[in-house]
Amino acid sequence: MSRSYAFVPQESPRVNIGLSRAPDQELALLLNAARNTRAYNESHMDAAMSDVNRAIQASQRILSFADDWDGEGSPAYERETLDRAVKFVATVAREYYGLARRAVPAPRIMPGPDGSIDVAWRTAKRELLINIPADKAKRPDFYGDTGNRGGAETIKGTLDLTSSNLWLLIWLTK
Repeated sequence: MSRSYAFVPQESPRVNIGLSRAPDQELALLLNAARNTRAYNESHMDAAMSDVNRAIQASQRILSFADDWDGEGSPAYERETLDRAVKFVATVAREYYGLARRAVPAPRIMPGPDGSIDVAWRTAKRELLINIPADKAKRPDFYGDTGNRGGAETIKGTLDLTSSNLWLLIWLTK
């Protein structure tokens, strides 16, 4: 004799975990609170990034420099080079804010040699210079030091812009 069994779904058991509202209402409230927290954090990040954003906006003037802008034969600056510099600055500044929950000082974004862009950060204790080359196949160089401020510590090397370079801002703000 063969038997057949049928699965008959039953109503899910209600579990009382001390909620004053129905679970779907609690979920909606939790999701809304998460959205508000994210919006709050993003608005604080935007405020913390305002100096960095102003530096990025001010750097756009570099694109107006024509060939031989300095009278020494320097080339004009390419949008692509500036975009790489701006992306680097914005990315590491946001990563730093996400880690430290405070803004990094705004860098100076300036014309560099041979169509490159210099990004210079300075704190009370340290200085950091990053040179973004015009040739995107070349890696950016960096140099940082403490100068005469409590011992002579220096760092230098090249960067991979496809990786996180957050460590540079951590070093800068020590």
